[in-house]
Amino acid sequence: MEEETDNKPLADRIRSALPEALSADETIAREIEQVANLESQLAETKQNAAMQRAFLERAPKEGLRYVSDALELADLQGALKDATDVEAAIDGLYSTLRATRPYLFAKPQESPANEKIVPTDRPDLERMREALKRSSSSRNIQNLRDAMRRRPIR
Repeated sequence: MEEETDNKPLADRIRSALPEALSADETIAREIEQVANLESQLAETKQNAAMQRAFLERAPKEGLRYVSDALELADLQGALKDATDVEAAIDGLYSTLRATRPYLFAKPQESPANEKIVPTDRPDLERMREALKRSSSSRNIQNLRDAMRRRPIR
């Protein structure tokens, strides 16, 4: 019997526990309605918190950088309220966000191995000449001479 009453909303349990003389009173009826409204707000808040938790748990995996902005922009209630499969709904929500607002997500890091290295046969002669004008070290003079010797004849 206790399990049955635990499933019933609090407002209904209060109504069934009150004597008939008190349940007919307007102020008590208003207070019971207020309890029912608070119960529905609590249930909605719990549902919203569960939806946000599911969204936030997935954020690092998706590479979401601006989580608070994404929460404001995403229509969590619309996407997840009637969804039977929460994971599929979150997949759809992230794919929509990625397509419409890509700036919320981190760009994949490019590997230095993918960079193209352009080999140069000889050093920049102008840069070396400028360095030679600024300093007269024998090292700079020798580098310029070596570069000039490797210079192709035109």
